[in-house]
Amino acid sequence: MPLDCPRRRPSPALLIACLALFVSLSGVAWAATAGRNTVVSTSIKNGQVKGVDLAANAVTSAKIRNGQVRSADVGDDSLVGADIAEDTLTGVAGLQLRKINYRAASSAPITDLLNLGGLILRASCTAGGNISVLAHSTVDNAAVQSVFITDGGQAQSADDPDFDPIDSLDIFGGLVAAQRSENSGTVIYATTDGHVVTVTWRTAEAAGSNPCGFSAIAVGS
Repeated sequence: MPLDCPRRRPSPALLIACLALFVSLSGVAWAATAGRNTVVSTSIKNGQVKGVDLAANAVTSAKIRNGQVRSADVGDDSLVGADIAEDTLTGVAGLQLRKINYRAASSAPITDLLNLGGLILRASCTAGGNISVLAHSTVDNAAVQSVFITDGGQAQSADDPDFDPIDSLDIFGGLVAAQRSENSGTVIYATTDGHVVTVTWRTAEAAGSNPCGFSAIAVGS
C-alpha cells in the first residue's frame, strides 16, 4: 500500500532563484535574437559613446550643428586658402578683399570682374585687342572717381558725383583704345549709406591669344 508523503512548498529563496534564472535567460535570448537597427538613444548611457566607437569619416557636415565648430576645434595652420571662400574674407571693420586677374582674347564678351559694396566692374576686349572696363552702381546717388596715369606719365581722372544704376563710367576716361594697354590707377566708390570701395588696378597688353589684361586689388565694405 503506497504511503502518502507530505508535499513541501518551495521556499521563498528557491522562488527568487528561479525568477532570477528566468530573467537572465530571457535577456540572453533577447540579445541573441535582437534585429538590426534596434539600438535606440535611450538604450545608450549618456556619455558612453567614445571616439573609438565611430567609424572613420562617419561624422558629416549635416551632423554638426551650425556655428558649433570653434577656433579651438581647428588645428593651427591646418586651413589653407582653398578651404576659405574668397567672398567671406574680412579684415578690420568688416572690410572685404578681392583679387582681379583678367586675361581675355580679342572680341571677348563682357565679363563681370567685381561686385562689392554696390560697385560693379565689367570688362571686355575689342576685336582690335583693346581693353574696356566700365564701372556701374547698384544703388542711387553714389559717387565714383577714377584717377589714372597714362602711358605718357600724365595723370588724368574721370568721375561721376551722382552715380546711379542707369549710369556707367569708363575708368580710362577719355583715353583712346590704343592708350589703354599700359596704365595704372585707382577707382574710389562711395554710397550714401557708408559703403566705400577702393580698386587699385593696372592694365597690361600681352602678345598672343589674350591681348587684354587687367589686374587689380579691391578693398571695400
